[in-house]
Amino acid sequence: MGPWIRNSPSGSEEQVDRLVAELARRSHRHSATQKSAAGRLSDELVAMGDDAVPALIRRLDALGEAGSSTLARIGPRAFPALVERLQAGPSRQRCLAARALELTGFAAATEPLKYASYDRDPAVREAARKALDGLARTWVKRLRDGYRRDEAVRALTSIGEPAVWPLAHVLHDRYIGLFAARILGQIGEPAVPAVLLVLAQARRSPDCEDWDPAFANATVALADIGAPALGPMLRLLHDEHELVNVRTGAVHVLARMGDIAAPHLVTALKDTDPDLREAVAAALARLSS
Repeated sequence: MGPWIRNSPSGSEEQVDRLVAELARRSHRHSATQKSAAGRLSDELVAMGDDAVPALIRRLDALGEAGSSTLARIGPRAFPALVERLQAGPSRQRCLAARALELTGFAAATEPLKYASYDRDPAVREAARKALDGLARTWVKRLRDGYRRDEAVRALTSIGEPAVWPLAHVLHDRYIGLFAARILGQIGEPAVPAVLLVLAQARRSPDCEDWDPAFANATVALADIGAPALGPMLRLLHDEHELVNVRTGAVHVLARMGDIAAPHLVTALKDTDPDLREAVAAALARLSS
């Protein structure tokens, strides 16, 4: 253990500055020894909590990822300073603040990051959008935790459009796919292209059945979205260049949509493909029963 490591959980400004400077010096070196030393320095700064935050914020440029991760580990005590730095300051520091907010995994980071995703600075916009994507991926993983699932559903719904692809990627999952589908249904129109792609890819598989998780969950999501998904589903239904299995998949979604889709299904009874007509007739029978 080097002489820069202290045993006390709090220290003077001078001591904090020395630790931060040493972390900045070692964090960009790639040897195992240097990484280990940087890890111990970060641990010491995390233990200092509030006392370490101002110096870490000031030196973010020099610290890079090490600064972002250390501030994230400090957690709630660093959160206000990170939001403040995200909103104003040098561009690189704002980008690193976005990264730190992502690493916190806090649902409360969603709103400041969403706001920053429309910033005038293109680097900040990109960093904020990347951070929202990472935050969404963190919360998708938490859908697997029954104790945190309700919280994860709220967080992902709040994240909104940036959560679409992370959620679409788990629609095939037998354990959390339906939860993902329901969230995508709440997100609405921005989710349509991603969910439609999942549905079409699932139906293009020769082994796909109606109970296939990816197809079934995509159907739920699109039906929950409702009217904004109607036009894309009708285009898929009438696409004569598409596999009939994909087109009948569209029939399942339209049937689940109910009244808004029924007149369009009636029109599809005139389609030239007998398999599609059969699927449409069965769907209309279910709707009328």
